[in-house]
Amino acid sequence: MKPLTKLITLSLILFTSTSCAIRFENNSSSIETSSFLSSESSSSESSLSEETSSEFTTSISSSEIDEEKLWDETQDYLRSGEREFLFYNLNDFHGAVEKNLDNMEVGISYISSYLFSEKENNPNSGFIFTNSGDMWQGSADSNITRGELVIEWLNLLDCKAQSIGNHEFDWGVNTIEENISKMDFPLLGCNVIDEDSGLLVDYLKPYTTITVEGLHIGIIGVIGDGLESSILQSNIQGVDFVDPVPLVQHYSDYLKEQGADFILLLNHDDDIYDELYGYVDLVFNGHTHSYQNELLGNEVPVLQAYCNGRDISKCVLTYDFATNDINYNESEVVELFNLDLENDTQTDELYQYYLDNYINDIKNEVVGYATNGISYYDVPILSAKYAYQYYLDYGTTNYDIVSSTTNSARSEIDAGEITYGDIYKSLPFDNMIEIIKIPSSQVSYFKNFSGYYYDGDGTSVDGYSYIITIDYLEQKYVSYRYECEVVDSYPIYPRDLLKMYIGNDYPIN
Repeated sequence: MKPLTKLITLSLILFTSTSCAIRFENNSSSIETSSFLSSESSSSESSLSEETSSEFTTSISSSEIDEEKLWDETQDYLRSGEREFLFYNLNDFHGAVEKNLDNMEVGISYISSYLFSEKENNPNSGFIFTNSGDMWQGSADSNITRGELVIEWLNLLDCKAQSIGNHEFDWGVNTIEENISKMDFPLLGCNVIDEDSGLLVDYLKPYTTITVEGLHIGIIGVIGDGLESSILQSNIQGVDFVDPVPLVQHYSDYLKEQGADFILLLNHDDDIYDELYGYVDLVFNGHTHSYQNELLGNEVPVLQAYCNGRDISKCVLTYDFATNDINYNESEVVELFNLDLENDTQTDELYQYYLDNYINDIKNEVVGYATNGISYYDVPILSAKYAYQYYLDYGTTNYDIVSSTTNSARSEIDAGEITYGDIYKSLPFDNMIEIIKIPSSQVSYFKNFSGYYYDGDGTSVDGYSYIITIDYLEQKYVSYRYECEVVDSYPIYPRDLLKMYIGNDYPIN
């Protein structure tokens, strides 16, 4: 369990037919959250306090809006007896659209086939599919379309909600907003705070509500506090991920007051928050690409299903509308790789449309040939080597370079023809190459990354050294308040350096 990191005191008043904005005020800055709260009943008041290192207080502002309709009343006739519900969740899909059985990635067509068959085989059960973030970024298929292909696929699957992950920020807020406009489901993150306004950022929602087979389900989305460090800092300036616990507690209380039977938490982190026992009824985690099948309070399932669509989280439960009791029948991480699945026609047609019109010409370009393949560990070393070569070939200023460092790869490059798509999957992130000047005593910081290439010619000058790196590592370094000056930058990504130079080391025979 992750300890609370901030003391937050909530004094919350819910106004009838209003939108309430929860504002966090610190001694030195205001941290804000935008939320959409409405009450269909009388006003209520609640408060909550926790002890931590810094104090926040909450004030409420409200403005008149149309009354929020939370539940589908046409399903009220279903609210009797016992009914079974099936919950499914993907996490950290990272654009793994294409089937790649060597990596146990079954691709979108198989996943569609599995979910459609599960729904068809359980016609009398409620069916809910969600995801807990990091869905768009990670492959040529998804990145070339800036996540649009993945979003259209999730729309096809009738995804009910997505929590925001750290990699949703990789292309900046403008792309997040553009992608939201294409989504038939909400993007959630109740603890993503705009430091200037003191409110939840205006492009996310804190929760959503759905009615499935009569069951009133509230879905709350969060991202782990502290995950800002895993994002290019320039993409999240003025944004803070605050401790989600008191916010989840508040929204759970609110939704239950408004008639929620069941609270689902989509958490882009692997924490199991003991304080949330009694507030949530099912948790789908993400971010760490790991296996989780645990219990909160020895009762509530907490699931995470590795990454890249190799597995999917599944929870089957029975809800008794008379007693409001929940009986958890089955909780598992389903390994899709070993299932006897067939392609789904609708998904294949969707994928083929994007391949023909946007992807194939870029993805299938052959740039080299590797007799033995290139390991997961060697790919980043190559990118750092080629960053240094690029500086020698195209740099206009002479710096006494000490080292060149990029970052880790996401996958190895298989033996045989090397395509731009292969490189894209290994190095999907849009990080620019920079030359920075830092105190020589800090050079060792950059030796800790897997993409480290040391040329050996550079020397320290007046206690400072010049190194080649990427903007993500430079901004992360600066975030630790280390001294740093960007003296030059090149508008090229590590994957494009491999595309440019890899034929020299791995020529096409």
